[in-house]
Amino acid sequence: MIHATLDDVGTCGNDGMAAVVGYVAYKANWDLFNSIWKPRREALGLDYLHTSEFLRKYAWFGKVEPTDDDIYKCLKPFIDTVHMSLTQPERGFGVCVVTMCDAYNALSREEKKVVPEPELNSFELAIGLSALQVKNELTEENTLAVQMDESQNAPALLKRYTLLKAENDTLKRFLGAICFADDKLHQPVQASDMLGYLTLRAWRNYLAGKEWPTAFRNLVAPEGRRNVASVVYDEKKLKGLAQMRLDLKDRMAMPEE
Repeated sequence: MIHATLDDVGTCGNDGMAAVVGYVAYKANWDLFNSIWKPRREALGLDYLHTSEFLRKYAWFGKVEPTDDDIYKCLKPFIDTVHMSLTQPERGFGVCVVTMCDAYNALSREEKKVVPEPELNSFELAIGLSALQVKNELTEENTLAVQMDESQNAPALLKRYTLLKAENDTLKRFLGAICFADDKLHQPVQASDMLGYLTLRAWRNYLAGKEWPTAFRNLVAPEGRRNVASVVYDEKKLKGLAQMRLDLKDRMAMPEE
């Protein structure tokens, strides 16, 4: 079974976007990940890795703001672990879906009926993107299982996941179970949390006209090789998505001749 382990990051109020990010790999690759991640985490005296908490303790060192190099040096053992176990060719890959809140607000009332609010949109499209990347490997015996960081939004995400399977016959066949995991107990979610934290820093740099932060660049594009399938839903992409769904809705409503 292929496992997609995801986390959400960003809010409309603080960041102007909502994203869902994570990693997709076979169980054997996740087993390798766990076997490397755990000793590296324990060597730093950590019961778990929550990236923002870890960096406040180790990267700030009393500074107002650490440098990008400070952050990269602190996270390098974990970034290297992701590369070794999850994002080597034929092992796995990352996913990142960003929905811009202004773009969602620009949709008409009719368009919003077929496009959910930014966090839910990013969630369902991250699952769809994950499945699309491994579509040739999915069968009814080898489905895609989804693990999501647990949060207060879990009931809404579960409802959306259930609707997603009900509305899409292909995903209904090839999506397996979903579970919501505590990142303090489940190490794969910690890797997704790290990707989410660095994605948010990269997003803020993008808005400020700056380059990608060092740690983000080394995580998602080591030596220039992109290992994350990513989509940013701006107004044009969201309206295109809405139109596609409205057209499909109209075709399904047409009586057969």
